[in-house]
Amino acid sequence: MQDLALRVAFLWHNHQPYYEIDGEFLLPWVRFHGIKDYRDLPMLFREYPKVKHIINIVPSLFLQIQQYIQHKKIDKVQKLSFIHADQLTAEEKQGILKQFFVCNEEHLIKPYPRYFELFQKSKNENAMMQFSVQDFRDLQLWYNLSWFGNFAKKESPVSELFSKGSNFSEEDKLICLEYQLKVMGQILPILTEMQNNGQIEVSTTPFYHPIIPLIINSDAAFEAKPDNPKLEQPFRFPQDADLQVKNARKFYEDIFGSFPIGLWPSEGSISNDSLKLFAGNQFQWAASDESILFASEKPKTGLEKYFPRKFNRNNNELTLFFRDHNLSDKIGFEYQKWKPQDAANDFIANLLNIRTAILNNYGENGIHAAIVPIIMDGENCWEYYSNNGENFLRELFSRLSETDEIETVRFCDILNDGSNNYLPEIDNIRAGSWINANFDIWIGTNTHLKAWEMLRNARTTFESNRQNLSPEITDEILNEILIAEGSDWFWWYAPYHQSENKQDFDILFRYHIKRIYELMNLQIPDEVNHPIIDSEEQKIHNNTANENSTMERSNQ
Repeated sequence: MQDLALRVAFLWHNHQPYYEIDGEFLLPWVRFHGIKDYRDLPMLFREYPKVKHIINIVPSLFLQIQQYIQHKKIDKVQKLSFIHADQLTAEEKQGILKQFFVCNEEHLIKPYPRYFELFQKSKNENAMMQFSVQDFRDLQLWYNLSWFGNFAKKESPVSELFSKGSNFSEEDKLICLEYQLKVMGQILPILTEMQNNGQIEVSTTPFYHPIIPLIINSDAAFEAKPDNPKLEQPFRFPQDADLQVKNARKFYEDIFGSFPIGLWPSEGSISNDSLKLFAGNQFQWAASDESILFASEKPKTGLEKYFPRKFNRNNNELTLFFRDHNLSDKIGFEYQKWKPQDAANDFIANLLNIRTAILNNYGENGIHAAIVPIIMDGENCWEYYSNNGENFLRELFSRLSETDEIETVRFCDILNDGSNNYLPEIDNIRAGSWINANFDIWIGTNTHLKAWEMLRNARTTFESNRQNLSPEITDEILNEILIAEGSDWFWWYAPYHQSENKQDFDILFRYHIKRIYELMNLQIPDEVNHPIIDSEEQKIHNNTANENSTMERSNQ
């Protein structure tokens, strides 16, 4: 490594909300991304030991992985897959035809002739009547099979199932479904091994992925958008935010045997109060987006985002890293359309240009202090890349392994090398998230306010009745509240986000609100029994979605 190498940190954020409803998972995305991404990505990292990474795990995701591999819960797709094809009811067949093609057509259906044949056949009128028993059995298997990552595709028995291709047996289905659990069971051991050998750092996020600034005080949204629609009464429960953070630390300790030192706040959402909370819970670093930095202090060169800041409250210090928005989004949203070698070349060229700019503006001392944080999803984008992004990642990691002008680091390396002792301080953070430096995605419309008011009403009702409840019931209700505070429910209430499973997120949110009242033996308010977006509103939402472009997330 040259003395003047540019330091770069890759953070891969693994995130799924908590999908449980009535004892099973409503949606299969934890399982499918578990077998496609959460094991494959670190296994690929291992082949390039010179390249370091941070992997951020959301506790609600890894809790579900544990529940899968311990056979405590299954998801509805899994349940439909286990049923013998010759015993499927009309309702079950309808459910299979609706859900078992929900994936990227170009990369997860078309490459497999039998799966693509079934996909085309499903578009026929009266498809359910035209599908034979063997058609349904093959579809049950292909939907599960197509999600396996590239490493599993080379492993027995998965490779044999791909070779067989069609005319699957009921035994084939069981083999496939059982191997999925084996793959998922290897995720945490791989992460533990790689963290112990120093190639990765594992960070975390508040437990159920809430937007912490809004949980502390929903009025934080007005710092960025003073004219946003306003709740009649703000949602203001800082004790819940603290519990989401403390529970995440405890969960991490239970699975890794030590406390995490860093976190990626849900959606990069930060505020002064949230940073104070993180520091008070002994976190040593947190990260957000460059747009938050530039909303908080006026840039001079635009290169300031590459210099971490120190945030200090009540003698609790937190080092803040700021995501390079352009380069992170190139991986997340653009390079999927490029040839892998061209994308890797472009990425490296951008880093070398940043290195030159820092040297020109700040000299050698600037290079020693700077770091380029690249922060993105660890799962969603790869469904849109050919070959699950492997070709691009191999090109990129090969180039990074060979160059002396770029050094990949973990955030914990920065804390340990002493360079953070001389960081500039930042006294005030303008509240916002990584998306447009505001919270509009989660609290920017009247539809969002309906959800927040429903949550606030349930939360205040619990607080009023808390003294009459047993400790066991209190804990159970609090858990339902923490789940309902997760960001994903509110994300999908945004009009510009559309998905085949959009209504499922509304069902999940209202299910946990219902459980709060049920556990208190109180009547469920009528509004909780009805979708938050009614049919007329949905038409408006669909029109808005067609008229506006925004940052897209996959269905999962």
